[in-house]
Amino acid sequence: MAHRYALTGSVPPLVDRSAGAARLPIVRHQEADLYYRVHGDRIGIGYYGHQPLPVDVEGLGRTDGSSPMPSMLPFTERDFEPAWADTLELLPALADTQVQEGVNGIFSVTPDGAALMGEHRDLFGPWVAEAVWVTHSAGVARAMAERMVEGRPRTDVHECDLYRFEGVQLTPEYVEVRSAQNFVEVYDIVHPLQPPEQLRPLRTSPVYPRHQELGAVFLEGGAWERPRWFEANALHAATCMYSNTADQHFVVAAHPGHDNVTVACGFSGHRFKFVPVIGEVLADLAMTGGTDNPIGVFDPRREAHRVRASVELT
Repeated sequence: MAHRYALTGSVPPLVDRSAGAARLPIVRHQEADLYYRVHGDRIGIGYYGHQPLPVDVEGLGRTDGSSPMPSMLPFTERDFEPAWADTLELLPALADTQVQEGVNGIFSVTPDGAALMGEHRDLFGPWVAEAVWVTHSAGVARAMAERMVEGRPRTDVHECDLYRFEGVQLTPEYVEVRSAQNFVEVYDIVHPLQPPEQLRPLRTSPVYPRHQELGAVFLEGGAWERPRWFEANALHAATCMYSNTADQHFVVAAHPGHDNVTVACGFSGHRFKFVPVIGEVLADLAMTGGTDNPIGVFDPRREAHRVRASVELT
């Protein structure tokens, strides 16, 4: 993908800071698809708000002398005008300067937006770390070093595996369409399970038509359509009630005034997954009056309940 990146002229407030390493952090202007970083006494501006600009790698030949390297394409200044307007609104100090130079730089984007990391399968020796965002670079470098030296990274990076894509996901059309969508969403807030909509379905099972008849909602995994919910299951619905506590923690304890009574309530809508351990605790309290499980946080006399009670009394 081509990515527009511009450099301003000298910014007076930065002149005294320009010596040595950059002293200011990278800043994101999330709403406008912009980011900023310091280059001496100048500001670098990266822009993702433009339409995706796929680039054919085969077309990146040797430079003709007009740019320092083949991965730096000519800057399209007119397309950068909205970014400059948003920049001046966010950083008024740049009003005394202007865009002095820029490039349409080339960087790698994968169909799922994650990096490519791992040892080359067919060549002995080479390791690959590609499509790495600057915000991930230090972590990727560490994980790669750990894997090369110790045999495995200390951080789980399986979602960046070099060979995670199926063959059907490596066609030029698939790579371009999905990568372009990831470029568009790079600064968007996207739910981790939000399914992509382009180029689907690619793979379906023999029971796919039946799943559709039952109103299946599909997510994609390994290019397969996988049902996660059936509308048919919603035919029987009911409105249920449950009790909440002030701090969303349970109330589980022996009754302070009655030794033969054990209290368990206020499960705040997330009891079900704790049923086994709550059952064990209640059995302990009923049989022995105590439990080895740490249940102090569920004490009905805890601070959150006292504060809530005093507010209500007031």
